[in-house]
Amino acid sequence: MEHAGILDETLDPALDGVAPEYYRAAFQTPAFTRERWGREFESLDYVEGGLSALHDLVVLRRLISSNGLAIAKSRFVPVTPGIPRRGP
Repeated sequence: MEHAGILDETLDPALDGVAPEYYRAAFQTPAFTRERWGREFESLDYVEGGLSALHDLVVLRRLISSNGLAIAKSRFVPVTPGIPRRGP
C-alpha cells in the first residue's frame, strides 16, 4: 500500500449480508486521497480517524472553472467485481 497508496483486496466479513459479496475493505493513504480526488475537487478538510476513529473524514468541493463548468469529467476507473485493485 505504501507504494501504490491504495489496497483493495481484502474481503470484509462485516459486510456479509449487507453488501454484495465482492465488496472489500479498502485502505488508502492520505496522499493517495489528496492526489486522486484533488484532480477534480478542492480538499476543504481531512480528518484522520474523524469518523468513529475508524475512517478518515474528507470534505471536498467540486472544482469549477471561471465559466461555471466543472474542471474535468471523471477519469475514475470502474471497479470490476471480484477483481482486487492495487493502486490507480
